[in-house]
Amino acid sequence: MRKSSRGSRRENGVTNIVEFGPTMWIVFSMITFPLLAFGTIGLRYAFVNNAVQYAAEAAAQSNTFLVNSDATHLSAVNAANTVITNSAAGWTGVTVNSITTSIVIGPYSGGTVTSQTAPLSNAQMATLNSNLYTCEVRINTSIQPLFPQHNLNGTLASVPGLNAPITTTVSSQRVFETPSGLNK
Repeated sequence: MRKSSRGSRRENGVTNIVEFGPTMWIVFSMITFPLLAFGTIGLRYAFVNNAVQYAAEAAAQSNTFLVNSDATHLSAVNAANTVITNSAAGWTGVTVNSITTSIVIGPYSGGTVTSQTAPLSNAQMATLNSNLYTCEVRINTSIQPLFPQHNLNGTLASVPGLNAPITTTVSSQRVFETPSGLNK
């Protein structure tokens, strides 16, 4: 090692190698892994959102609401459940807690918008021309983080999305294409 007029000089190559390990630990543990975890939750939420939109589209194209019209034509409720179940089978880290399909009734003249999970009654069928009927599919899901961490005897705080699942509700609406079958 050489001495300069100001004193001893440090070897830059050795100190850079020594400082590289802790620096990489900080980069990966405090920046990269949390970004991966939150990115994975966003991606899983996008899968859930797309599945609900497809389910609402399939339900809105059904000829009936609750009872299948025949073996090949599913009801709105069964079509939505089938699309969500088939979509969820390909996911990891997403648990579907509940699926609700309902009829949303909006009067053309304005007024109160109502929602129901049962088929329309005969009295409601008489007013088909004065209301807009939309299908709403709503699911409640739990989305797991990429790196779930278990709470060690209560020492870690539970943070949804980081070390605990996020419970969320996603819904989508589409206009029924055949409202005349909503009483079945």
